Amino acid sequence: MRSLILLIGLAFMFACGGSGTGGSIASGDLIKKRDILTSQEWRMAVEAILPMQDSLQLEGTEKNIFTNSLKQLQFATFSFYPDSNLSVNLNNGKDLIGGRWMFDNSGRELFLSFTMANPVPHPIEFLSKDSIVLGMNRDRGIIFPKIFVPLSENMGKKAETVQPAAEDTTGVSDQQ
Repeated sequence: MRSLILLIGLAFMFACGGSGTGGSIASGDLIKKRDILTSQEWRMAVEAILPMQDSLQLEGTEKNIFTNSLKQLQFATFSFYPDSNLSVNLNNGKDLIGGRWMFDNSGRELFLSFTMANPVPHPIEFLSKDSIVLGMNRDRGIIFPKIFVPLSENMGKKAETVQPAAEDTTGVSDQQ
């Protein structure tokens, strides 16, 4: 039962996505993005997202979703596999949630889908081996950005807020 509640919570958290930025990206960049995404385990940088709460102007249900989502995911690990499978490990492996991931054709959105859920497009604001920033789109239900960092980075420590480079317009960083 607890796994079902966590699954529903994850599906809701990743429920709706961004509209994309259009344009196209060379297929080599899609391979580069895939390689970065699948190269390591990731964790959600709750310490970078939590301070954004006031600026997001969340109220009522949205504020509860924000708080509960971050609480559930603060120790979760995210694994993206080359075969497009995705696993989220909650509670030290006691609650493992499976799903799928893929990029759109332009490489500007990352679609995430969890068991029995439709794929949800998340706009990619920044992607490098050091961080992944998925943007928000309130019109489609994404009420806060998702920031991922490598699993080993700052475990148990307060980290600085991860910010995408202002000049990054492609969503792909040359840092590897």
